[in-house]
Amino acid sequence: MLALLTGLPIGENTTLELPEKQSLVSESKRPELQLFALQKGYLDAQTKLIENKRLPRVSAFLQTGIGRPSLNVLSNEFRPIFIGGLRLNWAISNLYTSQNEKSLLQLNRQLVDSQYDTFNKVLGIQLQQQQTEIEKWQGILAKDQALVAIRTRIKNNVAAQLESGVATATEFVNELNAENQAKINQKIHEFQLLTAQINYNTLTR
Repeated sequence: MLALLTGLPIGENTTLELPEKQSLVSESKRPELQLFALQKGYLDAQTKLIENKRLPRVSAFLQTGIGRPSLNVLSNEFRPIFIGGLRLNWAISNLYTSQNEKSLLQLNRQLVDSQYDTFNKVLGIQLQQQQTEIEKWQGILAKDQALVAIRTRIKNNVAAQLESGVATATEFVNELNAENQAKINQKIHEFQLLTAQINYNTLTR
């Protein structure tokens, strides 16, 4: 099943290992946040473009050549020709359309901001839920450690009593099983804590 899900060559003899203890990521690097930033940058660039389209454009030009006759039509000699000047271009229609374009961009910006706020709110709730899970398993593990220590002490006492003939073998086996069950529970809770930590970090990436 794992091989089908992951596409990796996982066989019956493959040894699965738990990942190392996870350090929680403090800063979110979700690609959605980068997308929102790019969208805002695009809208800002579009706004500047609209502002630039409203401005008049001034350009200089220079034309050169040689001809006969030159600019002086009375002369029949080859002479260089130089024509230069300034050109002013102002599209008046942009003054009427730019306001509508800016209003549309403003609506798009509000939509992106709304999506950004909603995404951050949902992400914050999910992170808080995982943080609560992490704290829960940390608290349980602290109790597990104390419980394992108590079960080990009880088992050792029963073992000493068994050697002196005060306790029976059944009582010792019961305490040994109780100690093993406490250790198993501790390992299960360690796995659940690790899962919560991985889920937390997955939400930030």
